[in-house]
Amino acid sequence: MSESGLVPVILVTGFLGSGKTTFINWLLHKFPERKISLILNEFGDISLESRFVKETVHGQVAELANGCMCCVAKSDIPRVVKYILETAPHTEAIIIEASGLSDPDPVAASLASEELSKLINLNTIICIVDALNFLDHRKDNPIVMSQLGDCDIALITKVHEAGEKQLGLVKLAIDSLGIGIKHIDFKDDLDHRAFLELKFDHESEAESEHHHDHSHEEYSEVWVSINKPVKRLEFAEKVRNLPNEVIRAKGCVNFSDSTPSLIQYVGRRLQVLESDGLPKDSNMLFLGKGLNKEAIDKLFNS
Repeated sequence: MSESGLVPVILVTGFLGSGKTTFINWLLHKFPERKISLILNEFGDISLESRFVKETVHGQVAELANGCMCCVAKSDIPRVVKYILETAPHTEAIIIEASGLSDPDPVAASLASEELSKLINLNTIICIVDALNFLDHRKDNPIVMSQLGDCDIALITKVHEAGEKQLGLVKLAIDSLGIGIKHIDFKDDLDHRAFLELKFDHESEAESEHHHDHSHEEYSEVWVSINKPVKRLEFAEKVRNLPNEVIRAKGCVNFSDSTPSLIQYVGRRLQVLESDGLPKDSNMLFLGKGLNKEAIDKLFNS
């Protein structure tokens, strides 16, 4: 808690697969003694986001079961923040992970509202920028630039994979906005201590010019469930055959040769993470534009 008695809040935004959860895990790992609470944005009734948080959380974890945090910002965020402070009164900071499709502006306006300003302070908005895929994603997804334009700091991930030339183009694109966004490379030696202390001024809900007056691009979400063990090589082959319209996928997969694992997919790259305590059934969420539910379901259940 800050000297003012208000609980500091960090809003983490960024497009699908940019590395928001990776950053949150890193921050929790760096502050093992701090009582940090989390608010995570789920896309449906099956909880996935909390399964990707690997570090111990000494505060409270709350999930908003709605794919669009910005659409429920005014009603749900005050309720969830109050719930956290009631159930975990010793919370020293709150980290909010918005979904990759959320507009940060209505969320920030709700956090800075008169209702919550007596309890919390929105210290900073961090936009996670994927150096590998940012330049491609911004062409077809205007929300990418909206998220960047609303942030205080752009934290650039996957810098080593992208290389110096690509990284330079990403930083040039950030600077071209002309609003002085500070960008930082997310590397192993990054100083973590400042992240819980950073503080920027954010306008209140009444001052926000366009909160809740936003439209969404047409994104699709497809859930696939498989109730039998999955062969690893066959699964990898099916992933390679996913349509280009799939931007992001994540979920739990029960492989026949191991314990159930978490999977992440972005930029045509598949990552498999072993994890304890996962259900035996496989449940995966696919996000993209104009997705054919029947075709994706048939691909994995054929």
